[in-house]
Amino acid sequence: METGDASNIDTGKSWTLWPFGRSKSKRFSQKEQQACKKDSELDNRSEVDGEKDREKDNLPKPKKIQFYKGLTPTPEQLQSLNLTEGKNTVTFKFSTAVLGNQQVDARIFLWKWDTHIVISDVDGTITKSDVLGQFMPMVGKDWSHIGVTNLFSAIKDNGYEILFLSARSISQADVTRQFLINLKQDGKTLPEGPVVISPDGLFPSLFREVIRRAPHEFKIACLEVGS
Repeated sequence: METGDASNIDTGKSWTLWPFGRSKSKRFSQKEQQACKKDSELDNRSEVDGEKDREKDNLPKPKKIQFYKGLTPTPEQLQSLNLTEGKNTVTFKFSTAVLGNQQVDARIFLWKWDTHIVISDVDGTITKSDVLGQFMPMVGKDWSHIGVTNLFSAIKDNGYEILFLSARSISQADVTRQFLINLKQDGKTLPEGPVVISPDGLFPSLFREVIRRAPHEFKIACLEVGS
């Protein structure tokens, strides 16, 4: 690459990175501003005309409907589901451009207000340890405590409902539910009940349980909301 003498450079011209003329960009922006101004004036006129028509007809102003996301359904939403006592299955259907039509099944348990409930942990209570209890069943190893199905069956027989609470991630919901359903000892299985799981992802949940050793943080917060 060759370099020229700095004295031969014409200093009368200015060099910029913008390849178009400044005057063109100014004229273009002015046209855009005029178009936007006309559109806004038309919108304002239509809103004013609409308010005048409503005032003439003595019609009430339409209410704006606001939507918001939440993890807890309202009593009206629960009532619209027409739930029956016990286990109810609900299906969420959606469509994506990549996967097409999809659906997710979930369960909602409806209990009476005076139902006696026993809340049980999964890892370290039903399983022998927190970490290995998550991975050993995946390779076909039974890592559950001996006699746990007899204990929970006796609790159910005494008129209590079982709620399973775990700090596992939401991505492990199906695996955890299948583990509880398929666990069988001495011909007995675990009673059926809702499985409450952390809404966090896999890595945040593992970091909280394996590295920080603080799975109780989610469980305490969940119980406080439920109470």
